[in-house]
Amino acid sequence: LAGKHCGLNLMDNLPHIYGHFKKAGYNVGSVGHMHLPKGWIEDSCDVYCPDKGREHSYKSYLEEQGIPLEKSGTGSTVGIKKKSVHKFTLDYQCCELSYEQSLERWEAQQVINFLNNVGNKPFFLRVGFKRPHTPCIPSPKFWDMYPDDILVEPPNADYEMILKSPFLRKQLESFKAMNPD
Repeated sequence: LAGKHCGLNLMDNLPHIYGHFKKAGYNVGSVGHMHLPKGWIEDSCDVYCPDKGREHSYKSYLEEQGIPLEKSGTGSTVGIKKKSVHKFTLDYQCCELSYEQSLERWEAQQVINFLNNVGNKPFFLRVGFKRPHTPCIPSPKFWDMYPDDILVEPPNADYEMILKSPFLRKQLESFKAMNPD
């Protein structure tokens, strides 16, 4: 229902930068993470590769490769080397997927494909790399670069937040409840 008001679809007549570049003769692309209503920019894009939820997405790539979405770290309830009930419980864990199968690599490959195919035509390409973004779950290639014994928590890790708002204190308590260790 995004963009709908009084039965009208406001997205039909609302201009956007993709459309401006397309009308000017540019090759237009959008890759990766975006917060846009479905159907708003797709017709103006020669290449449209969102990170999730649609055709030509990372999710469809995983399905084509036979990789369960749960292993990608892109869903809200995924199990990555431990059973989890919320995506924030995954933070600071190692992803089961290799870098070659990761969202970051897939997004970079879509950019490379676009640039290799654009030729001499002018182009506009918008790229939204999803990470770093919660949950922070790097591929083993990057996880292994930082052994636990050399990492030190910041000095404010045990800050009690007494002077912070009730909302922030409650949020901290819920995070502690999700990760009791």
